[in-house]
Amino acid sequence: MRLSSGEVVSVVKRHLSLKLWNGAPVPDTYGGKAVLDYNGQPLFAELVVLRMLEGDGWEGVWGR
Repeated sequence: MRLSSGEVVSVVKRHLSLKLWNGAPVPDTYGGKAVLDYNGQPLFAELVVLRMLEGDGWEGVWGR
């Protein structure tokens, strides 16, 4: 990717294939957010991304 400064940088790209959770209902979906199945665990999309980043060695938290 070329920045406006003219510098060229590499950007890692990842393709996500997400499926909806079909297990036991999640009691609080924070206003109807989609619940996804990530390795057999019900998670919201932002937590799926966080878990994937953690799998690559990153650290992070999710807060309200």
